[in-house]
Amino acid sequence: MQFTPTLHKLSNGLPVILDPMDIETACMSISIGAGSRNESPAECGISHFLEHMLCAGTKTAGRDSFTKMLNQAKDRGGSINASTSDSRTRFYGRILSENFEFLCDILPDMVLNSTLLPENIERERGVIHQELKRALDNSERQFGILVDEKLFAGTGLEHMVLGKAETISSISRENLMDYYGRHYSSGNTIIGISGKFDADRVLAALEKVVGKISARDIPAVVPTKLSPTIHYETREDKNQTKVLIGFEDSYPDEKAYDFQHMCQGAFRSALSTRLFDEVREKNGLVYNIGTSGIGDEFVSANVINTSLSPDKLEKAMAIISRVCGEIMGKSPVSEEELVRWKMSAKLHRANFLESAGSRRDRLIGHWRRFAEMYNPAEYDALREKITADDVAKYSADFFNHPMSIIAMGPKIDFDMKSVWENNFQ
Repeated sequence: MQFTPTLHKLSNGLPVILDPMDIETACMSISIGAGSRNESPAECGISHFLEHMLCAGTKTAGRDSFTKMLNQAKDRGGSINASTSDSRTRFYGRILSENFEFLCDILPDMVLNSTLLPENIERERGVIHQELKRALDNSERQFGILVDEKLFAGTGLEHMVLGKAETISSISRENLMDYYGRHYSSGNTIIGISGKFDADRVLAALEKVVGKISARDIPAVVPTKLSPTIHYETREDKNQTKVLIGFEDSYPDEKAYDFQHMCQGAFRSALSTRLFDEVREKNGLVYNIGTSGIGDEFVSANVINTSLSPDKLEKAMAIISRVCGEIMGKSPVSEEELVRWKMSAKLHRANFLESAGSRRDRLIGHWRRFAEMYNPAEYDALREKITADDVAKYSADFFNHPMSIIAMGPKIDFDMKSVWENNFQ
């Protein structure tokens, strides 16, 4: 499938990535490098609050509410939305290609021309309080909050994106305007567009509006650090125990370590399959179990995640530890497992190439990390070079960093770390 993205820069230096596709729609995202990790403790939640306000209505006639803006998009066969994470705030949409220039107008309008009306601020304050309460009632979100608070204690990643009730209540219009002025700049903004569009018309349209964003300096992000910890939070209101077992990644998030990271990807894939087979298929202790990574460009951790009844936790921990020990010793990743991972990677590549939204987001993310265009062929070539010996070599330190075990559930009467150490052989 065609993959020929190009990078363009507006007069203020703001990068625009254009990714043409032979489809009937086009999608666009304006990504600003400001999220919860950029906030001071007193500002906790302000990035997300500002996202709400930039969607609450603009100075343009007929766009004084999100409903009206959304209906304008729907009338043209499209949709618009926004989201906030620990490191980004995004304003994005998808529309029939014949009406794509509408997105080039309305998304920048939201970012640049919000009214920030006091009555809208108070309305959204109440909405965000409800959003926070809903999140705090959700077991998955509760555990995610605990993990961030313990694993990234004292750093920007410990902040909850939604904020805290007390900070949501105290954020003022002046706070929002000040935060916007400090963090919204062409220097940390990227636009990505994938789909069917007229490149010249799109760039001209964006220059008229987005080219006005100033190129002022923005505050530097304080590098994140891991705080290895063993923590069990007893919650008698829970029926299951959620568990995360983590180890700091051995390799930094730098281009020079792409090969090592891919080798660890193959290792995690094999480990996930073995854990699922042993813990679920053979012993029926969990519904699901797998591996993943959490963190940011400064620090990340390889983690094992599962959820199960507390009376099954000790046995499951013993099996997990044994399987992890075996893959590091007597039973390393096999050629068969490596080939299986490579085939799965090819499927993921196909899924990526066939999705305009995935392409747009990958291109933006890669440019943010490495200031270069993403080239799937480069990663295909690296992947095909990987041998089972490479996987063993570059995963040799996978479990050699200080361990974190974070869990939440009913009371238990054993030490999780001791169970791990007694079975990791």
